[in-house]
Amino acid sequence: MQLSEIGKLAEIYWHEIPLRFPFAAIDEFVVMPDHIHGIIIINKQDDNGSCSDRDAINRVCTDVGGVTGVKNPMLSDNLSRIVRWYKGRVSFESRKIHADFMWHSRFYDHIIRNDEALQRIRNYVKNNPSKWAR
Repeated sequence: MQLSEIGKLAEIYWHEIPLRFPFAAIDEFVVMPDHIHGIIIINKQDDNGSCSDRDAINRVCTDVGGVTGVKNPMLSDNLSRIVRWYKGRVSFESRKIHADFMWHSRFYDHIIRNDEALQRIRNYVKNNPSKWAR
C-alpha cells in the first residue's frame, strides 16, 4: 500500500513508541487508508514481579502527582497512555497537512494470550492490505 504523507507520519511515530515508552515493544504494524493495525507488547511487571492480563493493560498509577497529591492516571504506564500519545503526535503533525484530520475517538484492544494467537494476529495485520480492495 502506498502511504500518504499522513500515513508516513503514522509509521514514523509508531517506530518512536519504544523510545518514548521503554516498557513497550512494537511488533507487526500496517497503515491502512483510514486506520492502522499494530501489536504493542507491554513489558511491565507489578511490584510483586508478576504480570496479569488486564492489569498489564490497565494498570493504575501509584505515583502521587501535583499539589493535590491525587494519583494521576495520565501518568500510568499502560496501553491507553501509549495510544493517547501516538494519536496525539500523529494528529498534531497531520493537521499541518490537513487541518481537518481526526482519529476515531476510541481504539480496539485485545489481549494476546499465547504464541498461536500472536502468530494468527500477526498474519491478519500483515495480510490486511490485500483484503482492503475486496
